[in-house]
Amino acid sequence: MKKILIIITFLIFYTNSIKAQDFFKTELKKSNPAPIDCLFSKSERLRLHKAYLNKSKITKNVKHQLFGYLYLYSDYKNNSDYINLSEVMIQAENIAEKSRNLTWLGEVALYRGAIYDLNNKQSEALKMYEQSLKYCTASKDSICIAESLEQISAIYGDQRDFEKATSYFNKSLSIFKKYKLARSVAIAYNNYSNTLSYFKKYALAAKYIDSSLAITIDLKDVYSQISRMHNKGLLYIDMGEYDKALVIFNNNQTIIKKNNWKDRLMNNEFGLFRSYKMKGNYQLALEHLIEYDFLLDSLNGADVKTKITDLETKYKYQKKELNYKNNRLSLTIARQKIERHIWIISFLSVFIVFGLWLWRRQILVTKSELFQKHLDLTNLTNLLIQKNNMIQTLENKSKNQKNLISEDFELQNQRILTDSDWANFKNYFEKAYPGFINSIRNRYPTITQGEERLFLCLKINLKSDEIATMLGISTDSVKKSRNRLRKRLNLNEKEDLKAFVLNFNKT
Repeated sequence: MKKILIIITFLIFYTNSIKAQDFFKTELKKSNPAPIDCLFSKSERLRLHKAYLNKSKITKNVKHQLFGYLYLYSDYKNNSDYINLSEVMIQAENIAEKSRNLTWLGEVALYRGAIYDLNNKQSEALKMYEQSLKYCTASKDSICIAESLEQISAIYGDQRDFEKATSYFNKSLSIFKKYKLARSVAIAYNNYSNTLSYFKKYALAAKYIDSSLAITIDLKDVYSQISRMHNKGLLYIDMGEYDKALVIFNNNQTIIKKNNWKDRLMNNEFGLFRSYKMKGNYQLALEHLIEYDFLLDSLNGADVKTKITDLETKYKYQKKELNYKNNRLSLTIARQKIERHIWIISFLSVFIVFGLWLWRRQILVTKSELFQKHLDLTNLTNLLIQKNNMIQTLENKSKNQKNLISEDFELQNQRILTDSDWANFKNYFEKAYPGFINSIRNRYPTITQGEERLFLCLKINLKSDEIATMLGISTDSVKKSRNRLRKRLNLNEKEDLKAFVLNFNKT
């Protein structure tokens, strides 16, 4: 039975492993023609991603088209090209909505939330992250779930809800660590450091930002290192250590200008402005504030916002055409859950039926084998009784005859029950009743060999005369042996010896 349960467990595990999906982000990373860890220039990375998208359109591979738009999303975001960023985001959302794929819907909601976050629209960003969490949970994409949880944590941190921010952070971190996602862990540490800083837990915030920085250094991700150093500079400002903050922002300025990272430059100018303002150097503070406002207007000014609004208006018009699909989204989620459960129940049913069949087959085989062993024991017992009958007949005959032929003489000198006979008998008995003899000896360690033989004969339901013939003793001797055995077993007068023996060691 134990073997059957092991087989069933293995089969269930195996089929579930077949059903298991690849995580979206894992596949997205593997398909990237310009991986983030490789040293491509921004222009080369953009060129490769555009080529990837064009190829996916030619081959009509919808999944790779979605990948292509998301690659370009990251490129335009890093280039601070918010107009093209909005364009590719809209295209990615259209693909996801047409597909009704829950994982894709969850991912694009996550990316859309990041755009709202970028524009300081926290309430809209939170809605998108919560929507992403809903889709990704339904599709059981753990990485997407963790990223959604981490972003929700950051939003609650910005909103000064420490309890919720910490709760979501811990949930996301456990998943990131489970799948060894170092880059995601670094982001989570960085954002949670900001939350801790809001609540003036500066020492703990410094530990988290340093841990995040150490990971990005190990990954050789300079773009992210600048972000972590920027947040560390802001932490120094909160702690009143303005000179340390200025060292960080001035070092960042050199690297940022070298790489032409406009978004990083804008943030760094704001950090310099705050540092000089807190030190009381209002002239330098004003210079950096002016530079910050100029960059802010160029990256996200009125003209840029107008173009983005126009794109989003077109997108909303297209979205109305898909409303009937969106209204059925909840039904889609429910249907997929039901299908998944039906699939699991169906396979479980098959395995249970298969297991029961194996179990029943094993029982029948065991019964058949046990029956054969009992039959072998019965046949051997009958042979021994016949042999002993023959020997006793010869003995009786010899008493009435003075002369015996040589054959009779040889037969007469044979023992009634030889050691070989008894060894054979015990061997067959042990097969028919496994462990029975050991149970007798363990329970009654002082039992004699004669008492044990009688015990075994009673177990196979031999009558007194059969026992006498089997053991080569008289029926009176059998009676005396029975009385001695009763005493050995501590049976009272009302207890039946044979019934006790027959029921002994039954489970």
